[in-house]
Amino acid sequence: MDRDSPSEAQHTMLVIAVLIATTTYQTVHSPLGGVWADDSMSSNNNTNNNVSKPHKARQAIMGSKNWVSYGLFILFNSIGFFTSLQMIYCLTSGFPLQLELQIAMFAHIVTYDTCMAAITSNDKLWIFFTVISSLLPILIPITTRVARNYQKKARTALWPRNQESA
Repeated sequence: MDRDSPSEAQHTMLVIAVLIATTTYQTVHSPLGGVWADDSMSSNNNTNNNVSKPHKARQAIMGSKNWVSYGLFILFNSIGFFTSLQMIYCLTSGFPLQLELQIAMFAHIVTYDTCMAAITSNDKLWIFFTVISSLLPILIPITTRVARNYQKKARTALWPRNQESA
């Protein structure tokens, strides 16, 4: 009796998915540590020890300082972004203006990818991000479907519904 209706649950999940998409999208535009304001081609000319490697303006500082941490940031931020877009797509599948929503989501993905590629300072990370952003939209629906089926089978094996009492 105290449970929300399916419609209320759907609206709540949609709000959560939109919030996740918003925060992950914004995080790409304002990455942790910010972006370099200027170009630096040589690390030997700087007396400031904060600048250790050559860098280009508009590239993520975190990416040029610690590429492993930045790679993890790229991975998990992208998982959150693409999963939230998949949730939005699923939760709005019966709504009118579906084509317009898909066009808007595609544009959102392109701007996310463009910004992420532009601020990535390491060629290895750029390739990593390109692979991630290409595969995640395909893998997330497949992975969630497989996980749901596995969870359903495991639940049925543990607690069969038609179990007879002895």
